[in-house]
Amino acid sequence: MTLFRPNPALSIPAIALLSGCIGSLGDGAAGPRGQMRDPGGPTRPPACEDAPREAEVPMRRLTPREHQETLRAMFGDAAPEVIDLLPAPSTGYAYSTFAAAHRVGETEARALLEAAEETAIAVEPTLPDCAGIAIAECARATIAPWATVAYRRPPESEEVERLVALAVAASGDGLPPREALAVALIALLQEPRFLYVVESRADTETWSLDAHERAQRLAYTYLGAPPDDVLREAAESGLLTTPEGMREEGARITADPRARATFQRFVREWLGIATLPTSHSAEVRAALDEELRRLVDEAWDADDGFATLLTSDVAHVDAVLEEFYGLPRESSGPGDFRRVTMPGTRVGVLTHPLVLAAASHGEQSSPILRGKLIRTRLLCTNMPPPPVDAQESEPSLPATATARERYEARIASSRCMGCHTLLDPVGFGLEAYDGLGRFRSELGGRAIDDVGEIAAGGDASGTFDGASELFALLVASDDASRCFAQQWTEYALGREVRADLTCSVGDLGDAFVGSGRAMPVLFESLATHPSFVERRAQEVSP
Repeated sequence: MTLFRPNPALSIPAIALLSGCIGSLGDGAAGPRGQMRDPGGPTRPPACEDAPREAEVPMRRLTPREHQETLRAMFGDAAPEVIDLLPAPSTGYAYSTFAAAHRVGETEARALLEAAEETAIAVEPTLPDCAGIAIAECARATIAPWATVAYRRPPESEEVERLVALAVAASGDGLPPREALAVALIALLQEPRFLYVVESRADTETWSLDAHERAQRLAYTYLGAPPDDVLREAAESGLLTTPEGMREEGARITADPRARATFQRFVREWLGIATLPTSHSAEVRAALDEELRRLVDEAWDADDGFATLLTSDVAHVDAVLEEFYGLPRESSGPGDFRRVTMPGTRVGVLTHPLVLAAASHGEQSSPILRGKLIRTRLLCTNMPPPPVDAQESEPSLPATATARERYEARIASSRCMGCHTLLDPVGFGLEAYDGLGRFRSELGGRAIDDVGEIAAGGDASGTFDGASELFALLVASDDASRCFAQQWTEYALGREVRADLTCSVGDLGDAFVGSGRAMPVLFESLATHPSFVERRAQEVSP
């Protein structure tokens, strides 16, 4: 069909203007990393007994996955796959959920318009033909249920009537009823109320989210989708405005399989592999991807999920990975996975080949990149970017120089010493793995040197000999456990931790450590924490 559309000159600037507001509000907390904070570890709370727990949470656009799942909730199997049409999050942010990763300019707005049009075209045959019913009445009955899901709350009558008026106008211009309804749908799918996780703003300095906003926050944070019927009913009944109701729903959605999938996505972003490295063949990469999924699932189910993530010696192998790891052939072929242990060579997910390959230079291992991964994601050290001329200032050494020889030459320069004394000695612990993540005992005829040190690492500080001792230091560290809780908080709230969240992160870290570090408890503790539902006005720079 040839689809009439609302004037894009009206819709695109509206979305862009809202995005500009969001960008200015979110830049401080959600901007690309680059300024050095205290390298000693996760954000440490001051005296928190009477400190407020309200959080500044910038409004953000739905991620492509959330957008797609919302369409699926609205239209079921009729919803088209538009995820590839939607603007991808900007790179350079710790997590794809950060508000500033989803700014909207003209290019992004046109992509959102195209996705809306594709959706309308796909679902148009399923729309009512309005036979024997006035177009206004038919549109009203059709649009109100759409808007309830799209807005994540019951729509105001004025909101529905505005969309009804578009359908009536399109019908008056000669479009058949289904196409007239599709015009209203295109407009709905470009509205900020659909595109953004909108939370109302009170005139006071602090305020609480209302019941529907709490349902929305729970649904997208844990399920990656709009509120289901149970959440909507809990919001309508007022249950979500009580601590008991939030605990009940937090426990329910944490047990939902979609919460497990959210944990999978979070862990992959935490490990820096939201996009898989391309160092391996497609066949090996697919097998490694499935193996990692199984390993992360085991961490979700474990009593001490943090220790399982960091120290498990388990591998899941099929015929492809048996060959890759050099194991005896026992699987029947690709896809026939079996669970094995690889003591001494597999030490948690940070020794998984996908993770190691992402923190390498091709087939060459990189103590710097691997040290940075551990520093930033397990010790919450904010490392500044290297100087723009870092490559030019790299010391000239023979190709046969070891990683330690390169490190010693590097720190001879005072401008490089500060960062590299924090990075390289940590990354040495993973030198027994090449750039593809394969275990090795020697390199260039020399025994692997994987002795290192965590310096200025809080209670994780110490020397180690190899990956097993490195991760033993980290798994025994309350600071590392609290850093993991901080990482989840940043992912869930879509922003970096700053002063307003220090006490909240302290609470969540304490709950995580006190639970024995069970991952579902980490999820539930945020859902029931005041920072999840209590808001503080954001400070906007003049």
